[in-house]
Amino acid sequence: MPAADQHAALRLLLSTLTPDALRVSPEIRALAPRPPGYEEGREDFAGRTGIAFDPFAPAEVAAAMVFDELLRPDRAARLAFQRATFSDESLPTFGTVLDATIRTVWIDPRPTTDADRHLVRAVQTAHLDALLTLEVHPNAAPLVRAQTREALRAVLRRAQRLSSLAPALNSVDHAWGRYVADRVEQVLSRPLPPPSGSPAPLATPPGAPIGSSEEAATRHRARMHMLEAWSDDHGR
Repeated sequence: MPAADQHAALRLLLSTLTPDALRVSPEIRALAPRPPGYEEGREDFAGRTGIAFDPFAPAEVAAAMVFDELLRPDRAARLAFQRATFSDESLPTFGTVLDATIRTVWIDPRPTTDADRHLVRAVQTAHLDALLTLEVHPNAAPLVRAQTREALRAVLRRAQRLSSLAPALNSVDHAWGRYVADRVEQVLSRPLPPPSGSPAPLATPPGAPIGSSEEAATRHRARMHMLEAWSDDHGR
């Protein structure tokens, strides 16, 4: 796909994450709880408000759908390598995607109402969950995990700034900044490889002349044994 189309597609996806795109109308927010005896349907949104409609759950679900695709391990690896693969410096990279999502989710929002602040936090929740999941994913490429950790550090700086500026003005923002910072620090402070494991090593393909001899198989088994022993020694 041409670089211009990829950049345009990324901008279009991220435009769906703004409060203007995710805001639920007052009429829907005021919906009465489902009467007893009426079962939920397949198109109902899950929420955290019990029988009452959760007006911010759709925003979190919609954002998760975007980030689940943008930050998928295989897609992230293709993005990380595509400039080198196609010798085209105009193509977006995984870093391009990370920078754009951080700006859209953590830097650009300037909510002016309490409802919009809740929408922003819902999107931030989905983004943070996706980054934390990718960072520990066993199939993520080492470069992808490295860049994801840098993105988490950028989120951490924003959260720390929010928590440091907010106490005297907004206790909710202060608590939110501390919560985000605590979650990120918990992951970044773990020894490497993390408990869920380091990126899975690539197996030597079978068949002559690569990897078909007993000597090659022995080397591969020794390599796997060394990696497992190293992981055990470092808290895996």
